[in-house]
Amino acid sequence: MATYNTNNPLGSADPRDLLDNSQIADHFVSDPENESWPDRFGNARKTWKGIEADAAAKLDQIADNASSQLAAENDSFQQFLLNSGYEPLADYVDGPITFERRNQITAYNGEFYRPKASVTLPYTTTGNTATTWATDESNFVAVGDAVLRQDLASTSGYKIVGGFYSQEGDPTTSPDSGNNLDGRRGARGQFDVISAPWEPKGVAGITFGGDNGRGTFTIDERGMVRTSVWYKGLRMQSNVLLPVLQSLGFKSGPDSLEGVMLRMGNPDSSPTIFVDYDASGLPVLGLMNAQQFGEYGYPNPSDEGYSYNLYWTRKQVQSAINTAISGYQQYFTYPLPSNDTTSHVWVPVAKFTTATGTGNANGVFKALITVAGNVFPNGRSYLISGNSRGLSSVSLTSSNVNSYFNITALDAPASDDANNVNYILSMGVVQSANTVTLYAKMPYSCAYSTIKALNVGFSGYVAYTPSAFTSVSTEPSGIIYLTTIKPYNSSNVTVSSDGTLMAASPIVRVATDTNTSDRADINSGGFNWSGSGAVNTEAFEYSVTHSSTGTYLIPGAKLATEGWQFKSPKSPTGGDDLAVVEVSDTDSGVQVLVYERTMQISGSSVSIVKGDLMDVPSDSWVDVRLYETPVTY
Repeated sequence: MATYNTNNPLGSADPRDLLDNSQIADHFVSDPENESWPDRFGNARKTWKGIEADAAAKLDQIADNASSQLAAENDSFQQFLLNSGYEPLADYVDGPITFERRNQITAYNGEFYRPKASVTLPYTTTGNTATTWATDESNFVAVGDAVLRQDLASTSGYKIVGGFYSQEGDPTTSPDSGNNLDGRRGARGQFDVISAPWEPKGVAGITFGGDNGRGTFTIDERGMVRTSVWYKGLRMQSNVLLPVLQSLGFKSGPDSLEGVMLRMGNPDSSPTIFVDYDASGLPVLGLMNAQQFGEYGYPNPSDEGYSYNLYWTRKQVQSAINTAISGYQQYFTYPLPSNDTTSHVWVPVAKFTTATGTGNANGVFKALITVAGNVFPNGRSYLISGNSRGLSSVSLTSSNVNSYFNITALDAPASDDANNVNYILSMGVVQSANTVTLYAKMPYSCAYSTIKALNVGFSGYVAYTPSAFTSVSTEPSGIIYLTTIKPYNSSNVTVSSDGTLMAASPIVRVATDTNTSDRADINSGGFNWSGSGAVNTEAFEYSVTHSSTGTYLIPGAKLATEGWQFKSPKSPTGGDDLAVVEVSDTDSGVQVLVYERTMQISGSSVSIVKGDLMDVPSDSWVDVRLYETPVTY
């Protein structure tokens, strides 16, 4: 503010006003801080600093407006370039490449790309490898189809799709002039066909390929596809017919079934293979003469050539099949005589000659027998084998018969059918002079039984005629039964914690839990975790509880009444027991108590006694064998 502020009118010569004016002028020119200063009448006036600040702001505004306008004009120009077509640059792999306009494109892996609208131009790619493309790709947009549309829209774009031929469909054009059907097909792309009288009939077609090689498809009025090929302007092949699978056009047999035919050429001049049905509804294979098609491309079933060839082909096929399988029928699967009763029958399966001179394999016999019925709906399988070599001077007895003949129960259960022998297959032999007959003693209720020979020796030493099987209801005199071999498997044998094989039934492996057991094999070989232990298939209904240290229970279970009942935990490498175990039946189930091993010294003797309760060691388990309810039939 001025010093006096007299408010005298303008032009005042009052010394006070002159002093105020000098102060105001000094602020106008020299003030470095204030952009305005009040005049002698109190009105704010711009100082020189204020005028400069306003001028700078105005210049910045003008520059910003100019930049925005230039950017908009550049975007508009780049869009104009995009709408005007694309300018190819070098392929990406030949880069780095610099893009100055948005209509410039590069190719990579068979696709064209241009810079995105958000990319600032000019833009230079970071490299020319797959690694650099992973970085550059986000700055590009694919325009492959746009390039194709641009090429198709060009004056030579028609060549991409085969061009156009102006004389298409002219039936008066002479084939000598090169403008016949094949010539027209080779000259253009998709087309309708109007054939001249001397040309193959056609409905529609298409040509594809390039300048040096072209191929065509033509569909004729009967649906046959014909192909033709040109290479470097020369017709290499024409009117090649493709095989067609087609309905016969009529129904046959009692169920009105519809056959099919395979046409492999012109049906007017080439034979046709077909499958029809006879009066019984059975499929038959036929060969049809040419010129047996009506107006719509279907054969006439009443034609003489049709029925004659049908009969001839059936006989030929039957003869060919019989010839092909001759000598192999004995290796087919054959049914054994049914025995859906509660009494046994005996079936003579094979007869062996024991004359001197039998070679190592001349008298061999091996077969697979499967018996099934209401008791065993899934069936049980047995491997039967025998060899008459060396029997010419041997009298068979129950002591030596298994050295020559065997029966192996391939899928017998762990506890077999000791109390139900009437429901298992038995095999026996009867020796008479120089022959041995092998019998199958069929079990009760085996309505569905089969035999499949795997190896049959020389016919002079082994007689096997499955198509003529018979059965007898009385036990053959002098029969000697074979001992059934049972292979060890996971259903009848278990492995203890130290790897020892033991007879199996329902088995429970008691451990602490899945988190503390270090034995990966505890749930292998048919065992699965069930509570604090693992159970096999026969014990799937049971689980193990762990109520406190060293105390386990298998609820609802009972210990086996025969054979071994439990095995103490051992190291997987063998050695002594790792704990003292007590296992007993209780009202709640089978209780398992595990104690520490404690040495007790009495005089000069040392004994192992139970100490404090402990959990099952993490590198072992306790094997517990449970009671198995006998199988009843």
